[in-house]
Amino acid sequence: MYSICKNTVSFAEIMIMKVSCKVSVCLACYNGENYIEEQLNSILVQLAPNDEVIISDDCSTDNTFQIVKGIKDSRITLVQNKNGKGVIQNFENAISKASGDIVFLADQDDIWREDKVSTILDYFKENETVTCVFSNALIIDKEGVSTGTLFFPSTPKIDLFNLLIKNKFLGCTMAFRANNQLRILPFSKNLPMHDWFIGLRHVLKGKVAFINENLIYYRRHGQNVTTGKSANLMTILKWRFILLKSLVKF
Repeated sequence: MYSICKNTVSFAEIMIMKVSCKVSVCLACYNGENYIEEQLNSILVQLAPNDEVIISDDCSTDNTFQIVKGIKDSRITLVQNKNGKGVIQNFENAISKASGDIVFLADQDDIWREDKVSTILDYFKENETVTCVFSNALIIDKEGVSTGTLFFPSTPKIDLFNLLIKNKFLGCTMAFRANNQLRILPFSKNLPMHDWFIGLRHVLKGKVAFINENLIYYRRHGQNVTTGKSANLMTILKWRFILLKSLVKF
């Protein structure tokens, strides 16, 4: 299985650290019955009583909705879309319901390292001008066994030009301050990737930092939910046009 973090954060330490900081975890799910309970357990153990996990289910046809509903935890808010929205709008739905000071994004099939929340909250506390962070990740297989491979073998460059050429953000590792002056919603129609837009928005109007620690175990299993969009030349150009148009509309 995945490696265990050596520095486990106690509940008392979490409470001291989070007296004035509410965390919202936004998770978009679809047919995630195989992994979602393990993922939620890895998240909930790190949260304080006043935190929340917003789960938006995109009309799952398996037991995902029932599994989440069966987890009796008052911090979970579970909503189910009436019609399938797709990955991006599903995340938008979850984010729109968040009420915390710091918003974390989460996928249904990963596992959070035991000190992910405390590490990121500490980083925000020590770097007050930073508005958005993302981290490295250790890739695991469908059984949770480490592949020994990092998602980012080297530190990504955080500048607008390079990030417009290629998306370097990994949404399931992202967290950002819920700043009303730095709006990200509503997402534009046909937005190529939610994490790409969120990251670029913070590069332009805030400050983005990369934490070179493996704060999640990123699962690759052949059924990962993606936007499902191809990337031919015309699509690539269209994506960038939509991104730029979305960035200037706020």
